[in-house]
Amino acid sequence: MNRLTAIGVLLAVLFSALACTKEVEKVVVVTPTGLPATATAQPLAVATSAPPTPLPDRTNCEEIRGTEYRSPTERQWYLDNCVPTPAPAGAAEPPPPPSSACHGLPTYSEVVAAYPADANECMTNVQVYGSCTEACWADGLVDMRTAVIEGHKLVTSDELRCYGAKLEVTSGKTATLDGVVYPSGAKLTVDKDLSYVQVCSWD
Repeated sequence: MNRLTAIGVLLAVLFSALACTKEVEKVVVVTPTGLPATATAQPLAVATSAPPTPLPDRTNCEEIRGTEYRSPTERQWYLDNCVPTPAPAGAAEPPPPPSSACHGLPTYSEVVAAYPADANECMTNVQVYGSCTEACWADGLVDMRTAVIEGHKLVTSDELRCYGAKLEVTSGKTATLDGVVYPSGAKLTVDKDLSYVQVCSWD
């Protein structure tokens, strides 16, 4: 082989090497992520949602009853305001109101309770009618202190006047004591001053 032929072969080899190098530069390596090897993989964006806005506490028993509490504060409000407090065991019932039939009159026991400590109560228990200022009819037991008279008799208001006396105006009649006319069925005793007073009942 002459010198010129050798130079030609050498140039051919060089051109061939350059062509291969350019082809190599065009090769793109694809990674498992689907991106070129030279590219940087970006993180995937994750969709997020804002937390739900809490509902305000309710302050109405009917709205809350039978539903879930919205908060511990709402639960406590319901327990304090909507659940009746049971009465303690053995709690005494309140006394009944005074009977409207009394019309403000005291009972016999209330009058007797106001007597002086040394009051000597009598046994007089009668039905009366007429004017006792002079003399009225009495049926029952009259305690005269010196004697107890029983039956139908004429007596004066002073003979009936004693601590604890029980007088009831005869049905269908009236009775006058110390100038006051009492109707049929009226119940009377004397107060701490030994003045006649009408009572509501013999309780």
